[in-house]
Amino acid sequence: MNDQQIIIRRTQLPTALGLSIATIDRLRSKGQFVPEVELGEQAIGFRQSDVEAWIASRVRVTKH
Repeated sequence: MNDQQIIIRRTQLPTALGLSIATIDRLRSKGQFVPEVELGEQAIGFRQSDVEAWIASRVRVTKH
């Protein structure tokens, strides 16, 4: 098992998620996004494993 934690910076989230920073910030303010990791006084990131689990929880199966 790989114990290495990969951190995604806030500025990388739009590319990873296909959402705007504004949408991500709204989700964060409502408590509907993964917890942040403080990297420094003014730097935050998010654990990739948390982001991947969040994506998996939002996937919906649609029937056509």
